[in-house]
Parts: sequence; structure tokens; C-alpha cells
Amino acid sequence: MLKKLMFQSLALCLFVGLTACGPDEEAEDVASLTGDSAAGQSKYDSNCAVCHGSDGKSGTQNIDIVEETKEHGDAATADVILNGKGSMPGFSGTLSDQDVADTIAYIKTL
Repeated sequence: MLKKLMFQSLALCLFVGLTACGPDEEAEDVASLTGDSAAGQSKYDSNCAVCHGSDGKSGTQNIDIVEETKEHGDAATADVILNGKGSMPGFSGTLSDQDVADTIAYIKTL
């Protein structure tokens, strides 16, 4: 009985841990918006290019955000833009949801 309870507890912790790692609700909402890549270019140039380069593949961070976006999808990319990751700050108070969707649309053109 104790073994079964321990297994169930471990399974619950694993489930909670995995679901907590996914994009938050706001990021999912952003991913459902239609982005305008032309509008996103100005947001990218002023907020992203300094660290990620004008091509999304170079810059000071050496992170290829073009491939990251392709691999992880719009919701995960929106989550990083909104909430930050590692040394990258979040932009949830700076960019609107539409700005984020536009920026993601622009990243996809790079």
C-alpha cells in the first residue's frame, strides 16, 4: 500500500512538473493571434536585434531564435518573450500581446 501511494505521489509530481513547464495562458492566447510581420520588424529591431542580431541567429546571445521558434512553436516563443528566460528579460509590461504576435511573425520571415 505504501509503495502504491509513493508511486502515485511521484506520478502526480511528475505530471505537475511537466505541465508547469509549458507556456502560460497568456502565451497560448498570443499564439492564437494573427501576427503582422511588417509591424513586427520594428518591434524586433528595437527590442530583440541588439542581443539576437538582425538575422535572429547571431548577436551577443548566440541563440538561433529562428530555429528555436520553428522547433518549439509560437506559444513557447511567446512565453519566452513575455516572461523572459535565463538572462533575457520578459517584455510582458512593455509589449502588447499583438506586438508579441507581430514579432513572432517577423521572426518566422528571417
